Amino acid sequence: MASNNAYGPQVIVDDSLILWYDMNSPKCWTGGTTLTNLGDRVNFPSISPYASAATNMAYIDFINNDALPGRKYIKITGASGNDNTIGNFMTGAGDMNPTCNGDHTVMGWLLSDSYPAYAGSTLLAYRRTSQELRVAVASDAIRFRQRHYGSPYTTYTIGESVTNATNSWDHYAMSKVGGYGNAEAFYDFYKNGEHLGTETFTMSQTSVWGTSNYDMGADWSDDDYVSNNMAGYLGPMMCYQRGLSHAEIKQNYNALRSRFGL
Repeated sequence: MASNNAYGPQVIVDDSLILWYDMNSPKCWTGGTTLTNLGDRVNFPSISPYASAATNMAYIDFINNDALPGRKYIKITGASGNDNTIGNFMTGAGDMNPTCNGDHTVMGWLLSDSYPAYAGSTLLAYRRTSQELRVAVASDAIRFRQRHYGSPYTTYTIGESVTNATNSWDHYAMSKVGGYGNAEAFYDFYKNGEHLGTETFTMSQTSVWGTSNYDMGADWSDDDYVSNNMAGYLGPMMCYQRGLSHAEIKQNYNALRSRFGL
């Protein structure tokens, strides 16, 4: 069922919505550095800056402009390095394995100040030890990436080409249907509510179970850590445990586009 949204038409909300972060909701952000999940609060309760060291907090800020309703965003300052202690991404605790193995839809609003040579901006990534399943946006594409959890840790990437400008708010989405185990899946990619194309892909290694996390913000290159340096802003982000239709993704885009000047 759909629910009313204070900043535009209706946003689709139903039982398959498991992640929903929007700082403009007082139920999501009450100040500080933690965002509470508006979707499934039992399994995925909150998301916070990655903080292996206190200095990492310098790379993430929470923008609150009370003079402009709906203008609350996560600001991420680009920082480069050859390890995973840069800290310019948000991370949540909870095993995303069932979600990313089955049908699901990821969508979110991004503004990038720059696109690094080896990475971009992550809408959502599931990470378990050396494995990752990632939806990310670069200067020339939106992509889905699978990295094996076992040797030789091979990375496979599919996606759709699209020119992405800097300093511009845009809405990106990817819907996955099928592909349980080692079967073929269908991936639909979208920008600003428009369907870019469909790709097929067979996951060559089923996701492993156990303690894991998910994140949004910086993207990683194939070796996990180089160029871990998104710069820009994160807006509302959603993840559904089903493949949304073209019309539903378009509706979610239209619901918030006025907030971003589109």
